[in-house]
Amino acid sequence: MSCKNSKYKINTAVIPGFGLLILIALILFAFPLFFGVIGFFKLFGITYESNRSIFLLILSVILIGSFFEFIGKILLAAAAVTVKNKALYRLLKMITDFIISFITLYIADSIVSGIFIPQHVLIVAAAILSLTEAVFDRKQTA
Repeated sequence: MSCKNSKYKINTAVIPGFGLLILIALILFAFPLFFGVIGFFKLFGITYESNRSIFLLILSVILIGSFFEFIGKILLAAAAVTVKNKALYRLLKMITDFIISFITLYIADSIVSGIFIPQHVLIVAAAILSLTEAVFDRKQTA
């Protein structure tokens, strides 16, 4: 059976093309995130040993955060059924997002040894993340 007669013939440019698209998407996502974190660290005076430790921190925040976000979604789904007041629900959602962000950042900071983030910066970062989430959530529901 030759490749010309095959029903599943794949153009040899398609697979490398998809790989290149995925690589470009990762670069477009990773570079602003990486340099944004470096800028945040410079702004708040956070010390780090190397770029590798920043990469490990970002990776651990994403992995740990996805676990806690799943738990938060379950808690908020239960709260949506029981809490009828929209303002109270939004406040509860913002508090839950703050706690989840703080726990995620705290655990990631504890795991990665090359970075020292003071407690007050963890609180500020968690507050910024929860406020950003609340603003974008409000724009989606409006």
